[in-house]
Amino acid sequence: MLRESLLGLKDNAAAQRTVRNNFRINPDVTSTGIRPSLEQGTVEDLLVALLRAHEARTRDGVHWLRDTFADARQHDNAMVAAMRSAFVEFLSRLDPADLAARFERAGRRKLIGSGSQNWELYGEFYRNLTEMPKHGMPHVFIESFAMHYSKAVTAAKQPQHAKPDVQPDAEQAS
Repeated sequence: MLRESLLGLKDNAAAQRTVRNNFRINPDVTSTGIRPSLEQGTVEDLLVALLRAHEARTRDGVHWLRDTFADARQHDNAMVAAMRSAFVEFLSRLDPADLAARFERAGRRKLIGSGSQNWELYGEFYRNLTEMPKHGMPHVFIESFAMHYSKAVTAAKQPQHAKPDVQPDAEQAS
């Protein structure tokens, strides 16, 4: 049962690594400390290392397991928070008032004032906004997601008493 739990944790760590790579998120190397890595070696190597360290009283296997599950929860919570924040930020780029101002500025530079020009400008804007690699996400969204994910992880690592009571932005609350 312990071996299967560790195997599941290793698979989960690999899936998290894939997500971090896809979203260009730098891994948090400070969190592992002296804890054994889920990403190195086989599940048998990990099991032996945990049991030896526990027996030698150099590392508490139960605390390691709790910390590992806490890290997985932290990753999941950061993913949800970052997804929402990045989505709201991405949608804010489609604000009609901002687009109208952008098109007006672009129209003044080109000294052309036709209505069809706005659609041409919007087409260019849309192509730039949604440009993405095959099987990927738009780079604008990825950059925003990575920033919000890092913020969520940093906030989660703060001691409970040090966390500020943050209210959502008015923009995000709507």
